[in-house]
Amino acid sequence: MNLLLAIESFYDGGAEVFAIRLANELSKRHQVYFLELYPFKSIEKKQKKLIQETVRLIQPDDALRLRCLAGLARIIRWRPVRRRIDRLRAGVKRNVVLSMLKQKDIGVVHSNSWQTDVFFSELKKKTRFRLISTWHGHYELEKQRHMNGFDETSKEALKRIDYVAYLSQSHYNELKRLHFDMSKTKKIWNGIDTQKPLSTNTKKNRELKVCIVSRAIPEKGWKEAILAVTQINDKDIKVTLDLVGDGECLGTLMNEFDDLSYITFWGYQEDVLRFIRSSDVCLLPSYYPAESLPYSIIEYLACGKPVIATDIGSIKDMLTANDKVAGQLLELKGQKISVADIKNAIEKYLQQEGLIEEHATYAASAFDKFDIVTCADHYERIYAS
Repeated sequence: MNLLLAIESFYDGGAEVFAIRLANELSKRHQVYFLELYPFKSIEKKQKKLIQETVRLIQPDDALRLRCLAGLARIIRWRPVRRRIDRLRAGVKRNVVLSMLKQKDIGVVHSNSWQTDVFFSELKKKTRFRLISTWHGHYELEKQRHMNGFDETSKEALKRIDYVAYLSQSHYNELKRLHFDMSKTKKIWNGIDTQKPLSTNTKKNRELKVCIVSRAIPEKGWKEAILAVTQINDKDIKVTLDLVGDGECLGTLMNEFDDLSYITFWGYQEDVLRFIRSSDVCLLPSYYPAESLPYSIIEYLACGKPVIATDIGSIKDMLTANDKVAGQLLELKGQKISVADIKNAIEKYLQQEGLIEEHATYAASAFDKFDIVTCADHYERIYAS
């Protein structure tokens, strides 16, 4: 098959990582193209490096006509003219992408954002292809951002979407509310391309090593985790904390806490698994309102690590196998995470001998459902049906 996987932009988030990993796996058997619809919406694009050579990257804004119009938009400041240029750019982009779909004989478009859902559903009026959508956590944010037009626009897009894969119960409920045909939906776990995890290292005669991998935004609970570790350590260092990721609050937190010897800020890292593997316990104290199936949890389980995380989105289901939870779940209080709850959860691993090893065993079992081969197989059947 000739497949196109589409994202809004390289935001370095879980939706983008999923789309890239799925594209890489599918490219072993199909011709796969990967499209960034709005390149100007993100700057650093670090995740582009994860795309394998077997996947062809398409950025329609590289077309000469669109580059010329973008240059005009930067020069002209008068709003009425700018709006006309923006409308013209949107029309030209539709024609550029439409021509590409026909030229490359794309049979399936797999959309991974609300914006690409809307864009490609419009193109289905002009040419034939099968349109599949995976709903990620940011759909909750799009609903808040587009309060006035979200329902109407989403319903119109869903009329032309052939199948929706969802990640959480909230997505399922939202699809029902929008009157989508639920026989054309399926919950599909995201996948990761790594071997089944080995059991975690046993903590012996040293401090507990804790790790967080996520974007550095306030709602991911980085500051609360730092304060919890600081309270535990008090005078003697018992816990070290590695924080891996980049984002809006990284600089602020580094300025506030970088003098603490047991806290290390690593920034963005291509290979996050090496930090996870070297840890005893992994943490995601998130109160991000659009959390659904956080990729970092999959990566923690892939390394066989016990997980301390908030009970939001699908996290509980992610951590559970055979009624055993691969770590500890924390409840939100007033849509926030408690420093005391994080502290108590970490201290359990310091105080209860064998708990790390027990939860690591559960982590290995919980990871089974996140195999990228199984994930790709589910999507291949949907593409072909």
